[in-house]
Amino acid sequence: YIPEAGDNLTGIDVNCKHNLFSLSNNTTYDYDRKLVNDFCKLSLEIDNLKSDKNYVVGKRKQCKLDVMKLKIIKREQQMIAEMCKDLQSQGVNHIVMEDLDNGFGRCYVKDADNEDINHNRKVKFLGLSSLKQEVEHIARKYDIAVSTVQPSYTSKMCPICGCIEDENRLNQETFKCIECGYEVNADFNAANNIKNRVSITVLCNSLL
Repeated sequence: YIPEAGDNLTGIDVNCKHNLFSLSNNTTYDYDRKLVNDFCKLSLEIDNLKSDKNYVVGKRKQCKLDVMKLKIIKREQQMIAEMCKDLQSQGVNHIVMEDLDNGFGRCYVKDADNEDINHNRKVKFLGLSSLKQEVEHIARKYDIAVSTVQPSYTSKMCPICGCIEDENRLNQETFKCIECGYEVNADFNAANNIKNRVSITVLCNSLL
């Protein structure tokens, strides 16, 4: 989709640390954290049982796991529909997201909020790599176009002066540019950079 003059754009940063979706208009949408925590807990319980090579997962446990996974997917779809409905009411007709198809790489970090489960495994449970397709599918029903941009440096770039440095991220929550001093919530900063890669012509030509 090629953006047109007059498009009302909103950028979306996807992550699972604080909120699933952080938007460039400073709003957030999140997944059901209790449900995901319960799913992680049950998955790790089954993993521990599997340490016994003779153990076979029972139908009851597997069914419970499958039902919880389905609930996670359904809740995410409901949340995306709610977001699209809100954006449509605000006159937004174009969503911009990062291209998440490239995967998230190998990671050994554990999530302390979810039974110390491996972070990449939680990402897989949430289906982050397929969220783009889910948003495209649902947004179409609300007459909202979806574009994807290259994800590189969206979290480290200053939208004011263009400075890209690791030191711009004070921590997971805060972005502060070491050149111009611009300071903002890190997720909202990333969402604005994602939006700018479509709304600013010089960036759109290279990064859309």
